[in-house]
Amino acid sequence: PHKLISDISQIKNLPLQVKINRIQISPALEVIKWPGNGSLTIELDQVYPGENIEIDFGKPEIATWGSLEISANGKDWSKVNFTQEKNLLTA
Repeated sequence: PHKLISDISQIKNLPLQVKINRIQISPALEVIKWPGNGSLTIELDQVYPGENIEIDFGKPEIATWGSLEISANGKDWSKVNFTQEKNLLTA
């Protein structure tokens, strides 16, 4: 029902866990080589209510080159503004 979709080989097979109050991707045991056009999509089986999104990529400069988008239907995407403090992105 839930899917992790990525064109980055080091990420696409990582386990995805959906819990009551969070969605987790198991940490990679290696440095991820993220190409300039690489993407990561988390597809859920239903819409889940949430107050915020927090992501820790382990790097402090994600805000300079990355973007965060959300979609309720998988077709219409909207960019989400986020802040970054050290390694933590918050939207």
